[in-house]
Amino acid sequence: MNNEILESINLLKDLVKESHIKGQMHIDFTLAPASRHDEYKNALAKIRELINSGELKEEIFKEMLGLV
Repeated sequence: MNNEILESINLLKDLVKESHIKGQMHIDFTLAPASRHDEYKNALAKIRELINSGELKEEIFKEMLGLV
């Protein structure tokens, strides 16, 4: 896995939090500082492109992010 993918995932980890349903995690963009909002959105867009192209499996992404 290349550094760009790992950097995007590490950035997005800052936005993972537990939902109101116990044990269920999700990405919450309200946790992103306003000045860096675009940076977080671009990171997620890069990851989504990789998943859509088949270069990254969604299950692996979710595991690395801590969503499962």
